[in-house]
Amino acid sequence: MRDEVFGEEKAQLLDRCRSVEKAGVSFTVHSDFMVTDPVPLHMIEMAVTRKTWKEPDYVLAPKERISVERAIRALTSEAAWQLFSEHEVGSLEVGKLADLVILDKDPRKVDPDAIKDIQVLETWMDGKQVFKA
Repeated sequence: MRDEVFGEEKAQLLDRCRSVEKAGVSFTVHSDFMVTDPVPLHMIEMAVTRKTWKEPDYVLAPKERISVERAIRALTSEAAWQLFSEHEVGSLEVGKLADLVILDKDPRKVDPDAIKDIQVLETWMDGKQVFKA
């Protein structure tokens, strides 16, 4: 898609996460499936490494990489804000719905290329465990 639709120069202007972060603009990381893998940990890895799903050896605009913490916020609290739901979801706070996952590794402490390989051990929704590995 990069070569057929945009060309290399314009492709470097796609998904400018770091640039908008520097400008103080809120943004989300989300999936346009079939373009992007819809698995949240893989979306975090792609935002951090800028390696694309269909071409994992290609780095799209490496200067646009963001931290793991920022990528997690883009999938959680910033996404809730974008949906006008930050008062009920997006962060772990008293009075909010507490949907969360328990992972086998801390995504901030693994090699960025291994974030997608982290296993989900448990998933909790509305205070109830709905998945256990």
